[in-house]
Amino acid sequence: MAIIRDLYSPDVAILPVGGKYNMGCREAGYAAFLLQPKFILPIHFDTFPNQKLDFPKLVAEVKVRAPYATVVDWKPCGVFEYK
Repeated sequence: MAIIRDLYSPDVAILPVGGKYNMGCREAGYAAFLLQPKFILPIHFDTFPNQKLDFPKLVAEVKVRAPYATVVDWKPCGVFEYK
């Protein structure tokens, strides 16, 4: 992820979170630290009963590790427009 940051400097990071088959909140916070995006779009959550996202916990983890990033509160199939 640091290589992606160094080569491409992404403004938006799309992170699979939910904790069962993808990142948990802690790992997503660390990914945000490595990538240093302005915005984080969580994906692949709330698709199954055991794949629930604790959104406040995700925001707290990102705030500690990457305070410059904003976690976008959106639902599956939501729309995010970045200008």
